[in-house]
Formats: sequence, structure tokens, C-alpha cells
Amino acid sequence: MTRSVKVEFHLPFIYGEKARNVPVKEEQVNRMNSFWFCEAQRSIPMTDASDERVEGAPTKKKAGTMVARASAYLAENRRLDTLLRRKNAQPPVKKKTKKPRIMHDMIALEYRYQKSAKVVQRAWRRFSQRTFWQRYFATVHAATVIQRRIRGVLCRKYVAVWVRSRLRFVSKIQAVYRGHLTRRILATKIEWEQYNANVIQRWTRGFFGRRRAVVARQTMAALHIQCLWRGFHSRKRSDRLWLGAKVTRLQSLSRGYFVRKHTLAMAARYHDAAVAIQKMFRGTLARTRVDDILRDRETHNRKVVMDVLDAEIGWHKEYMEKLQRRLAKTKLETRVVDLEGDLYRLHQQVGDLECIYLDMMEQKAKMSPRAITDGWVSEMEDKMTKQRAMITAAKFDAVFGTGLDFKRSEAELQERRASIEKIAFRTTQLKQWRAEEFMDYWGREMQELAIRRDVARRRNIAEQRRKWTFKFYTKSGKIQVHKPTARVDTTFCIGGTDLLALQRPKPTAVDALADQVKLVTVEAQLTQAKAMFNPLLVQFSSTHGAVHELVKTKPPPPPRPVEIIPNNCEPIDTPSSPNKRKMATNLSSALPGQLEPKTKPRTRKMAAKPMPKSANVPWSLLDQLEAEKAKFKTEKTMHALGFDKRKKKHP
Repeated sequence: MTRSVKVEFHLPFIYGEKARNVPVKEEQVNRMNSFWFCEAQRSIPMTDASDERVEGAPTKKKAGTMVARASAYLAENRRLDTLLRRKNAQPPVKKKTKKPRIMHDMIALEYRYQKSAKVVQRAWRRFSQRTFWQRYFATVHAATVIQRRIRGVLCRKYVAVWVRSRLRFVSKIQAVYRGHLTRRILATKIEWEQYNANVIQRWTRGFFGRRRAVVARQTMAALHIQCLWRGFHSRKRSDRLWLGAKVTRLQSLSRGYFVRKHTLAMAARYHDAAVAIQKMFRGTLARTRVDDILRDRETHNRKVVMDVLDAEIGWHKEYMEKLQRRLAKTKLETRVVDLEGDLYRLHQQVGDLECIYLDMMEQKAKMSPRAITDGWVSEMEDKMTKQRAMITAAKFDAVFGTGLDFKRSEAELQERRASIEKIAFRTTQLKQWRAEEFMDYWGREMQELAIRRDVARRRNIAEQRRKWTFKFYTKSGKIQVHKPTARVDTTFCIGGTDLLALQRPKPTAVDALADQVKLVTVEAQLTQAKAMFNPLLVQFSSTHGAVHELVKTKPPPPPRPVEIIPNNCEPIDTPSSPNKRKMATNLSSALPGQLEPKTKPRTRKMAAKPMPKSANVPWSLLDQLEAEKAKFKTEKTMHALGFDKRKKKHP
């Protein structure tokens, strides 16, 4: 009786957490086939007959039979595994592809583009919405303003029509009453005008007669004063002629002494003034020269500093270009990228080797007792040792080989880039310093140029003023040193008179006396005019008061008759025009028996009103007053109804 040997193989479809990736289906099939091939080719070791684990001593025939059986077992197991794999087929696992670094950069760049596009779209939508609402509110506001203006125009138009229709009868009554009052006082007015003209003429003739008398008295006084002055002047001239011969010598001596003394004093003053002017001018000139020297020195120093900065900027630029050329020549960036790819592949290789090692450990743990007795454990351990050595060698290469080269190259690249960035920052800093120095230098030069232009302009203006200055000459043809003063205007008016001249003191006695004379003269003129026109003003005031008393004591006019109409109609006043009379006739004919007037309207023909030559009562002012009253009432009505212009109501 022979025993069948059961060989179990566990396919590692899914690995542990330590595995870096999952092998694809083809890789699993290749691993299984290679393992079966190795097991099929493995020779069975010959054991001693005394070994208890073996039933009998093996022979060559028996060994061949065992190999054939093992091959049959392997073929059967392969068939069963294929059927199981087809029945419980798992979805293929995608192999993790290597993503180069440029893909990450492209994805990051695309993300930034999308983010920027979102920002631009959001800003554009916000701007479009804000523009739309601005236009909408502007349109609504314009429509509101137009509606308000149109409503105001229509309201004013309707109110004006209402006011005109309301004041029509009032104007008619006023015209009738004014004609009656004018005809009543016309005779009295003509008499008073004649009397007032006579009084004005009498007082005017008296005023001019008295004025001519005053002029005659003043002429006689002037002649008397002239006679006295001529006598005094003649006597004084005679005395001067008598004393002239003896006084001339004394005057010449005294004048010569005083002139010499004054000349010496003036010479000393002129000398001191000249010395002071020269000292001031020399000091100003010296300070100007010192300032120019200092400014030139500072300008030179600034130029030297700018030249030094330019030289440093040029050297830094050349040095930065030199470092960039060295970096490009070494191809360090390409080398770092290649080493990074190699290091990535080494890490993947280490992960694959570790996955294989884990598979071996699982297969070793799941071996059957027959496989253990056949010696497959020792072979599996040898393979695991070799696999472990391969893993150690791969890790050593990843850490101390390619990894160390990558870190050294990356450190060197960062160091070179840092030096280039440092040189670039230093160049930017030098450029900024140079720009600031140039702006300071340029502003200083422009300020100095502006000051010089201003000085030249002022000198030119002064020169032109000196050239075009008016020169006054005396009658003898010499230049007049002292300019002639303006003539004093002795005329004055009532508006320019100081009313407090007699109470408030002036700074100078001459001005105070002149103001007092003006005030006294104005008071005298006002008193004279009041005394001349007093009788005429008294008559005018009494006449005006009598007219006002007559107007106040006049009896009121009779009430106007009003027709009574049914409840469904409004009351209609007595028509005062042909159209209204016609309308009233039509109403009375259309409604017989309904219109019952209390009193019959009086119809009397108005005589033609004569045009008065002039009116003593100010009818135009009264009309304006009535119009203002009507306007005030209208404004109050509009304010009560809510049509106030000061209120800005928006719909």
C-alpha cells in the first residue's frame, strides 16, 4: 500500500504591510512556475536504511518512481491551482508606475493656473455684478429725478391755473373801486398840486436870493482882506530891501559854516555806510564761494560713490555669470535628477526583494511535514540567506552608494545656488543704493538749478524795473530826487463824513480838525435843507394822512348774490363775463323749476374808465402786496398737501 504525498503551494496574491507594492498577475505566475521548476529538478537525497523517517532503503528504481510521482503530483497541483485561480479570479492590481518629478511640477503648475483662473473669474463676476447694479441704480435715480421734475411742473401749472381763476373776480372788483376812488380825489389832487407847486417855487426863489446875497457879502469881505494883505506884503518887502544889504554878509558866513559842518558829517556817514556795505558784500561773497566749494566737493564725492557702486555692480554681475557658467558646466542639476531617479529605482528594488523574502518566510511556515523530511527547509533557508544578503547589499548601495552621492550632489547644488542667490541679492542691494544716491544727487542738482534760475529771474526783473522806472525832472532839467506827492483832494460828501469827529480823537490834530470841519458843514447843510423843505413836507404828510383816513372810513361794498342749485351741483357765483352768463342761462333752461335764486343779479353797464394822468395812491405796490399774499397762501396749501420742494422723496 503506497501513500500519496500531498504538496501544498500558497500563492501570495496580497502581501503584508511591509510590502512596497503588489506584483501583477504575470509576475505571480512567473514566480510560481520558477518555484515548481526548482522543486521538480531537485534531487531527493539518499538516506541510510537505519533512518526511521524512511520506510525502506531506497533503490535506484524506487528513486525514479518517487521522482515520477513527484512530477505527477506537481502537474496535478498545477492543474488544481489553475482551476482555482480561474474560479476565484481577483481583479488585476495596477502596477504603481514611476511618476517623474516633472509630472508633479506640471500638476502643480496646472493647479496654480486653475486657481489663478478662479481668482480672475471671481473678480470679473464681482466687477460685472457691481457695474450692473451701478447702472441699474443710476437709471432708477434718473427716472426718479425725471418723474419728480415732471410732477413739479404739472403741479405748478395746475396751481397757477387755480390761482388765476381764483383771483380773476378780485382783480375786477379792485379795478372798479380804484376808478371810483381816483375820480373822487382827482379834483382835490389837482388843487393840491397847484398849491404845492406855488409853495416850492416861492421857497426856491427865496433860497437862491439869499444865496446871491451871501455871495455878495463874501465878495466884499474878500476884497477887504486882499487890500489888507497887499498893504502888509508891501511893507514887509520894503523892510527886506532896507535890511538886505547888511544881512546878506552875515547870512553867507553862517550858511558857509553850517554847510561845511553838514558836509563833514555827511562824508563821515557815507564812509561808515560804504565800509558796512563792503563788509556785508565781502562776507556774502566769501560765504557764497565757501558754499560753492563745499557743494562742488560734495558733488565730487557723490560721483565717486556712484562710480564705486557701478564698479561693484559690474563685478558682482560678472561673478554671478561666472558662477552660473560653472554650474552649467558641471551639469550638477542633471546629475542630481539622475541620481534621484536611480535612488528611487533602488528603493523600489529593495521593496521587491523584501517582498520576495516575506513570501519565502510564508512558504517556509506553510511547508508540509513531507517537505520538511525531504530537506526542503534547509534549501529554503539557504535561499532566504542569499535573499537577505541581496537585500542588505541593495540597502547598503541605496544608503552609502547612490544615496550618499545624491545627498552630496544635492548639498553642492544647494550651496552653489545659495552663493548665486547671495550674489544676486547683493547686486540688487547695490543697485538700490546706487538709485537712491542718484536720486539724491539729481534732486540736489535740480534744487540748486531752480535756485539759480530764481535768482537770475529776480535779477532780470529788477533790471527791467530799473530800466523802465519813471524819472522826474525839475524845470531846470535836473533829475528830481524826491518824487512829487499826490495832490490832496479837499472835496468831501456826506457819506464820507465821520459822525463821531467831535467825540473820538484822531491820531493827528490836522485830521481831527478836518473831520470836525466836515461834520459841522454837513450839519449846517442838512439844517438849511430841512428848513427850506419843511412847509412842503408838512403839506404832503397831511394830504397823505387824509387820503388814508378816507379809505378806512368808506362803507363796505354790498354782498354778491349767489344762486342756489341742487345738491348734486356746486354753487356758481354771479357770472361776470359773457361766457359765464351763457353757461348760467343754459343751466337754468336745462333745469326748470330747480334753480330758485334768492335775489336777482344786478346788471349795470360800466362806463368807460378814463385813464388817469397820475395816481396818488400806490396801486402798483398794493397789487404786488396782494400777489405776495396769494403766493404765500398757495405755498402754505402746497406745503400742507405735501408738495414741498425741500423734501426729496424717492419712489
